[in-house]
Amino acid sequence: MNFNKNGDKFGYWGKKDNKNYIIINDTLMGSMKSFGEYSHHSLKFDDSKENFAYQNKKEGKYFVIVKDKRDKHNFDKIKNLSFSSDGKNYIYKGKIKKKWYVVYNGVKSPDYISVSKIYFSEKENFFIYIAVVKDGSVYLVKQ
Repeated sequence: MNFNKNGDKFGYWGKKDNKNYIIINDTLMGSMKSFGEYSHHSLKFDDSKENFAYQNKKEGKYFVIVKDKRDKHNFDKIKNLSFSSDGKNYIYKGKIKKKWYVVYNGVKSPDYISVSKIYFSEKENFFIYIAVVKDGSVYLVKQ
């Protein structure tokens, strides 16, 4: 079970008639496509309860499902999956071997040596993170 940051919404996994479901605040949000094993701790949902996302793993690679659509990118590791407060945008970082990427609404960034935690500005409605590129330069990235 996961709670939103205010603690007034919660989500969890459920199973009925051999189908997997996401339940948010006791509302059945729909069935989940199961492409492989999923992590109970990866469930994230936006503040409007309209969108939810979670990680799946198949054949050793992780990927993200947003509502019932599979994100096309595969990674060795995924972190910081989150939504904007209006639920219109999602973002996460993924690692392949020693390279990090940021995926914003399904679009993968160039590769980075490292990426900080991803932060969201409620007031300005954007995501921000620090990225280190191949030559060691450090950038503040705003999306």
